[in-house]
Amino acid sequence: MAKFAGAKVIYITRCQKKIHFLERELKLHGLIDSKESSEQFIHEALSQFCPDGIDFVFDNDGGPILDDILT
Repeated sequence: MAKFAGAKVIYITRCQKKIHFLERELKLHGLIDSKESSEQFIHEALSQFCPDGIDFVFDNDGGPILDDILT
């Protein structure tokens, strides 16, 4: 819904099935595989995808990735 409203959507997941679906079907602006990535890589990828910052976050897990996004 966010993408259709004009928002840039970046998705972080550990599930390869989700990554393939989101790439092919939803064509999101960015996908990050957190299973294969370090926290530093995720931080750098988010900085690249969102150079002006992040306006809205939906998170199901919490933890260090969310902490990084909120700082």
